[in-house]
Amino acid sequence: MGNLYFFANFDNNGRELYKLDFIAEIDNNNLTEEIKIYPNPANKFFQIENSIANAEINFISLEGKVLMSKIISIDKPSIDITSLAKGMYIIEVKNKEVIKRVRMVKA
Repeated sequence: MGNLYFFANFDNNGRELYKLDFIAEIDNNNLTEEIKIYPNPANKFFQIENSIANAEINFISLEGKVLMSKIISIDKPSIDITSLAKGMYIIEVKNKEVIKRVRMVKA
């Protein structure tokens, strides 16, 4: 079962505002059979096993913002994540036919 995340911000009058964002349901049990990310948590680099050839990888924050994108063309790419801040991300791997998502933690 996926999670529903919400974020609170404050307006200029100090009132709390909520933004509900539904991040597509992520079933890690299903996806990890097809896409494996390791190490997870990762510090500087991680590898994607069983990735989709000629695919785009998007690094998405829990707020739903695409922070970084890369194109991969090999089966087991090593991805540099040194530019990302510590935290949890959604890794989206997609091509014209398939979209896969999995959680990744930057330590």
